[in-house]
Amino acid sequence: MGVNIEQLTKNQKQNVKNLRKQISEKENKVKKLNKEIECLKEKETKSNNTLEKLCLDMKKYENNLHKINKDMQYHTDKTDSITEEIKRLSNQIAALQEESSKNMLNTSAQLEKHSVIYKLLQQRLMPIDKLIQIFNQNLETREERKTRVENIEDAISKLSKDLNLIESRVCNRYACQVQLAGRTPIFVDYF
Repeated sequence: MGVNIEQLTKNQKQNVKNLRKQISEKENKVKKLNKEIECLKEKETKSNNTLEKLCLDMKKYENNLHKINKDMQYHTDKTDSITEEIKRLSNQIAALQEESSKNMLNTSAQLEKHSVIYKLLQQRLMPIDKLIQIFNQNLETREERKTRVENIEDAISKLSKDLNLIESRVCNRYACQVQLAGRTPIFVDYF
């Protein structure tokens, strides 16, 4: 049997051509895959950078939140101390009001007493000069007591104004802190 060398050579050339074509196609596929790998690496790098940025932002926001919590604690402590001061001032006002009431009652009782004395004096028909002198003494005493009561009322009024001012400052500070905490921006950058 004779082997046809020309046919074999032709077939071998065709096979080599087909193999080269397949190799070329596979090289093209490898190039495409390499390009895709490069793109994926770039995307991974961008993702890693974005993730690092997000981590830094999260740390920054955690630090801001920690600072806000510290500020809130400070203002809470301040509010507590101011509340204690308000209670103390309220107790002082109550004591002053009680003292004022006692003074008013004493003054009223003394006025009644002097009224009775005046009636007795009138009944005994004492000389007018003596009556005027006693009345003037009673009037001076009453004026002194009235002045003391007015001074106490002025002190109560001043303490009440101070108490209102402290209460308004406490409310304003607490409201500002709550508003600032609610308005703190948080930015998240997605890729």
